[in-house]
Amino acid sequence: MPKIDRFRALYVLKYLWENTDEEHTVSLAQIQNYLATLGVDAISKTIDGDITALQELGFDIIRNRSTQYQYFFASRYFSAFELKMMIDAVQAAHFISRQQTEELVSRIARLANKNQSEDLRRNLFVSKLKDNDTNTLTMADWLNAAINQNKKVSFQYYEYDREGKKVLKYDGYRYKFSPYALVWSMDSYFVIGCYERKGVAKIIKFRVDKICSIQIEEEERVPCPEDFDLAAFCDSMFLMYGDEKKDITLCCEYSVMNKVIDRFGEDITIQPGEDHDHFLITEPVVACSTFYSWIFNYCGKIKIIAPEDVKQEFAEMIRKFM
Repeated sequence: MPKIDRFRALYVLKYLWENTDEEHTVSLAQIQNYLATLGVDAISKTIDGDITALQELGFDIIRNRSTQYQYFFASRYFSAFELKMMIDAVQAAHFISRQQTEELVSRIARLANKNQSEDLRRNLFVSKLKDNDTNTLTMADWLNAAINQNKKVSFQYYEYDREGKKVLKYDGYRYKFSPYALVWSMDSYFVIGCYERKGVAKIIKFRVDKICSIQIEEEERVPCPEDFDLAAFCDSMFLMYGDEKKDITLCCEYSVMNKVIDRFGEDITIQPGEDHDHFLITEPVVACSTFYSWIFNYCGKIKIIAPEDVKQEFAEMIRKFM
């Protein structure tokens, strides 16, 4: 068994990594006390020499030349703010189960030092909308592997029956699919790719959380069309639902300008409206129930002007609620 003093520099590195940052520095005496708890005897000069050696190896350890030298580990993979953003994303994603959320948050927090990680863990909140189904991340991992291997996949797809129970679609029919990309939109994971049926190939999407019994096939994927624009495809699938895209003109109050830009982006073309309080935009949109529900949210502040068939379809949908 090697002598413990051969590992002294590694213990110093571990202590600095776990306990220090620019706002939390330590002295040689503190490092010396930590080593003593491990049964490692070292004088200040020896510890300072270990730190110099670690610096020469490329570790970003800062020696603050104050009245009493202070040390801290400067460069980290992520800042505390970046780690908090990761935690927020994990907590917000409903397709990540409660158990997976707690495990991921704990792992992310360990990327920070002890002072930061305790603050990060205190902010843990798990939505009641999360369930205990770990299927989504497993399916996403398989699909990602197939994409990287340039292979087709086969799987079954389920839906819910009248009692709210999961049932396999089309009596357990196995889809054979060429996956191109995974997209996270509106808190759901989708896989986009090519599905062939009766000799016709079409680019479509599947909800990853409804995929089961997946298998990577030996057959290579159908090549992705060279002119396929993933961003445009996702934009045209308004909220990731629907099929047919139409140019729809909307009359909007200026009070909802932020909401319109959030939905369609900053590059929209704004035209004068019927008066000083309104403006017009024309955007390619999938006219579907999800789009209509978005319009309905703004209680008349956003109105459909054209085309006429879309106006009539929206009006008919409103009448169904009366």
